[in-house]
Amino acid sequence: MKRIVRSIIFLFLISNKFIFGQVVYGIYEFTGTSTADNQLNSVTSQPSFGNFSTITRTNVTWVSGANLFVSSAWNQTATRDDNEYVSFSLTLTNPYTFKDISLSLSLDSYRTATGPLSGEVMYR
Repeated sequence: MKRIVRSIIFLFLISNKFIFGQVVYGIYEFTGTSTADNQLNSVTSQPSFGNFSTITRTNVTWVSGANLFVSSAWNQTATRDDNEYVSFSLTLTNPYTFKDISLSLSLDSYRTATGPLSGEVMYR
């Protein structure tokens, strides 16, 4: 039961009448081999307008992996278990807001035959 994520990239698409741009503001690269949970889970660099938290897992098990963020013991039923998840946060510093900005999430991931049957990206 493994869910493996190689990297996570965050893109902000900023648009108005005159400008359309795409910039990478945060990447979790998971470089190295972890020997315990909560290692190698920090964003590579922080943007000037806020802070990405470390990426964490809840109610799933850490598994060692080289250059990966690996989790196991996922629910194997067709129903999503809202108590099992991997999470991070982006906290903006004043005076920044998310007004007129869209967030794109890019995952480089794969699963083993016993990994989670499906996934969902949620925000609040």
